[in-house]
Amino acid sequence: MNQNKYAPPRARVYILTDIAAFLIVLAVIALSVYPPGRALVQSAFVQPTPSATPMVVTPAPIEETPVPTPTLTLTPTPEPTPTPAPGDFSASFATAEIPEGMDYVYRCNDYLIGIEEYYVEDAVLFVADVSIRDVHLLQTAFSNGSFKGRSSKYENIVELCQDTNAMFAVSGDFVSIREDGLVIRNGELLQDNDYTDICVLYVDGTVAVYGPHDKTTEELNDGSVWQTWCFGPNLLDENGNAMEIAHKIARENPRCAIGYYAPGHYCFVVVDGRQKYYSDGMTLTELSTFMAGLGCKAAYNLDGGQTAQMVLDDNLVNMPANGGRRVGDIIYLGRTEDEG
Repeated sequence: MNQNKYAPPRARVYILTDIAAFLIVLAVIALSVYPPGRALVQSAFVQPTPSATPMVVTPAPIEETPVPTPTLTLTPTPEPTPTPAPGDFSASFATAEIPEGMDYVYRCNDYLIGIEEYYVEDAVLFVADVSIRDVHLLQTAFSNGSFKGRSSKYENIVELCQDTNAMFAVSGDFVSIREDGLVIRNGELLQDNDYTDICVLYVDGTVAVYGPHDKTTEELNDGSVWQTWCFGPNLLDENGNAMEIAHKIARENPRCAIGYYAPGHYCFVVVDGRQKYYSDGMTLTELSTFMAGLGCKAAYNLDGGQTAQMVLDDNLVNMPANGGRRVGDIIYLGRTEDEG
C-alpha cells in the first residue's frame, strides 16, 4: 500500500522560522553595507529617547495691593501778611544786636541801648547806640511839661527824666527859649517860624536835614513828621561825608548830636569839654569827622556847652562842664512795663 508521508506540523513551523530568520539576517547585512540602509537599521534598533516634558510652573496668583483713591486736600489760601504800619521796626528790631565793647548796656522788649566811652585827641565823649521797635518810642519833653508856657523853662535833666519816666535821655535844642524854628514834637506842630536849617525825624524812621528853603510848612506838617530840631548846624553832607564847618560856635566846646544809621537805628553823642586835663571838647569839624567815622548817614548838632548831658536810669553818664546846667527839653526813651 502506497502511503504519502507528510512532515509533522511542528517541523514545518521551525523550517519557516529558520527561513524567515535567514532572510532577515541577509537583509540586515545588505542594509548595513549600504549607508542609507545602515542608518535605517540603526534607527530601527535604537530605542527612542523620550523627550523631556517641560514642567509648566503655574505662578502663584499675585495679590494686587489696592491703590487708595487720592483724597483731595484743599490748600487754604494764605492770608496776606499785613504791611507794617509806618514807624514799626519790629522786623529789623528782632535781629538788632548791641555792638561789642560797650561800657553800659540796657535792653528791654522795646529798645536796645549800648553806651561806649571814646577818647579822641583831647576829648572824652560818650556814644549811645540805640535801636527801637517803633518810632513813637523816641519822644521829646519840655521842662516842667510846658513849651513856652508860664512854668519855668529850665529844669535839672535828671529831675526831668524822673518827671517823664525816662530810662535814657540826652539834652535837646533849647528851642523853648528861642523864637526861630519850625517846631514839631511828638507829631504836633508847636511853632512855625523861619529857620537856618532843620533836622527832621519822619514817622517812617528816616532822618533828613534841610536848608531854610528846602521844605515848606505844609510839606512838613502833613502828618509824616514825628520830631524836628532847629539848633544846628548840619554835620554831614548829603552823602554822609564829613565837612569843614565854619560857624560862630565852631571852636572846641562840649557837644551833643544825633546821628542816623537806618530807620529804627540811631546814635546820640555827648562830648565833654572845657575841663583841663580831662576833656577840651570838639570843634564842629572834628565832630563832623567823628560822626562820619561812626557810619552815620545823617547827623545834626544839638545844644552844647554846659547843656550837653546824657542820662541813663536817673544817673548822669557824662561829666558836664561846671556840673552842667538846667535844660529846656530832652530826647528820651521811656521806661517800659517789662523793666525790673
